[in-house]
Amino acid sequence: MGRWHLHAARKLGADVVGVVDQDLGAAQVLLRRLPKAVATTDITSLLHRADVQVAHVCTPLSSHLPLALELVASGVHVLIEKPLARTASETRRLVEAARRTGVLICPVHQYAWQAGVNRVAIGLPNFGPIKRLEFTICSAGGEQKPSDSLDEILFDILPHPLSLVQRLMPSIDLARIEWRVLHPASGDALVVAEHGGTLLSIFISMGGRPSCFVVSLQCGRASAVIDGFHGYSVVMNGAASYSAKITRPFANALQSLGAALTNLSCRAVRQEFAYPGLREIVERFYGAIQQRDDRLLPVSGEAAISLAVARDRIMAEMRPGRVEASSTTAERLQVRTPACGPSRETAPSRSVSP
Repeated sequence: MGRWHLHAARKLGADVVGVVDQDLGAAQVLLRRLPKAVATTDITSLLHRADVQVAHVCTPLSSHLPLALELVASGVHVLIEKPLARTASETRRLVEAARRTGVLICPVHQYAWQAGVNRVAIGLPNFGPIKRLEFTICSAGGEQKPSDSLDEILFDILPHPLSLVQRLMPSIDLARIEWRVLHPASGDALVVAEHGGTLLSIFISMGGRPSCFVVSLQCGRASAVIDGFHGYSVVMNGAASYSAKITRPFANALQSLGAALTNLSCRAVRQEFAYPGLREIVERFYGAIQQRDDRLLPVSGEAAISLAVARDRIMAEMRPGRVEASSTTAERLQVRTPACGPSRETAPSRSVSP
């Protein structure tokens, strides 16, 4: 992921000053076209040597908390690969630490900012009430991995559908939803819930094939399908007629073909070769920094905490007794949002990717 974050940062005009990696050779490979940037295994030394304003954390989950706390304490804005932290309490700790120091912190939920999702989010007011929001996610990330590790991969994927629920249903508080889980085998789970007349369904499988990330919405006046792997969507009018029933399979197929071709062309022009939505969320994060306004963050602190609480509760349903209890009371969930104070120069012109 460090490679793709580096690509996105450079396309957006960031001045990349360094890459930190435990494998110095890997860091040097990433910087082979940036001779002035520093490759190192020690993030502290880089922070002392360069005026770092933004850091992209693309390291394993267990390292997110200590790295982010060090960066935040140094006055550096931090964009972190999902999940933001291992638990809701760690997430809350990071969000509160960032607000105390006046810097911005944000998890990378790039699926929620793909062009196809943006199209559906803009059109939703015209679709009528959402009756069902369904996710079908089959991942090859567990291939050749021991079966007892498959749930851990599933837990790392889980923030993606949860963040899309937040994007498409912005009034929802994920932490207050009563989630029910069916867990027939390691690496397979069906998570269901109901909210305000909407049925939520998230199916994640490490063994299902072909690999896919499909989001389906059924609404009162229209439906939509989002292809999360490729970043496009298709919207289908809900008008009922005999002729519409006959022609719908052909119309849907043509619409899907057109959307896929248009999406591929746009991504080629933008040189967005992988992870659609990543550049969009990085751009929005940089924009929030430039405006010194945490209200412009693509994922707010409250949303990050709410998502983390929901993830903890779902994990607890799947492996009782092994996940910390997460309070969902208003006192624990609310993190007050002071104005984002300009503690330092904040233009996202210099960046480091640990």
